[in-house]
Amino acid sequence: LYLVTPLMRKIAADRGMLNYFLVLSLFFGFLIPTLRHQVIPFSVALSESDTIHALLKDYDSMRIYLPLGYTGYFALGWYLYKRNLTPGERIDIYALEVAGFLLTITGTAVLSRNLAKANSAWYEYVSVNVLLESMAVFVLVRYSSRYWKEKVRNLLSAMADKTFGIYLFHLLLVEFLADIIGLKSTLFTPVLSVPLLAALSFTVSVFVAKGLKRLGRFSRYIL
Repeated sequence: LYLVTPLMRKIAADRGMLNYFLVLSLFFGFLIPTLRHQVIPFSVALSESDTIHALLKDYDSMRIYLPLGYTGYFALGWYLYKRNLTPGERIDIYALEVAGFLLTITGTAVLSRNLAKANSAWYEYVSVNVLLESMAVFVLVRYSSRYWKEKVRNLLSAMADKTFGIYLFHLLLVEFLADIIGLKSTLFTPVLSVPLLAALSFTVSVFVAKGLKRLGRFSRYIL
């Protein structure tokens, strides 16, 4: 994302180009990966189809990389931030979020049962269902935050410039806790372990991000 940001700025500056990029991202970055990793494995006929394999081979050979993965979220976040959504459009997005949430649960259960082993493909970030859920959370926070208490808004404002630092560090911390210390979600019941580990990693990451901010001019190159 760092490397393509100058290019993304040019794309985001042109509304038509941004819309085109989002369509490319939806098709190549989310729909095809979802079909490939979640839908096709569910069906024996699709999995063994020579036509499907030929089409996927053609897709791979196209090498359209820029609109794939996180750049789609990058562009969509800017689009949703700049556009004023009507109440009706927001309701539609929330309805899609519910559909995505249910699809995540049922898709995981059905695919895991079909493969006779646990499969988390429906939790992938480039899945359409996860995209719908993420989009709805973004919109919900944006339009509901105006009604939050002032202390909450002030707290979020104070943390706003630390979010990338938190994102940058949290996975290292989670892996450290799991591999070095042995603290992982399977240590005891996930109902307790998941929120506790999430709170711990988030809190420590906040302090690390705050420390990185104090590095002065150097911090600008990493945050």
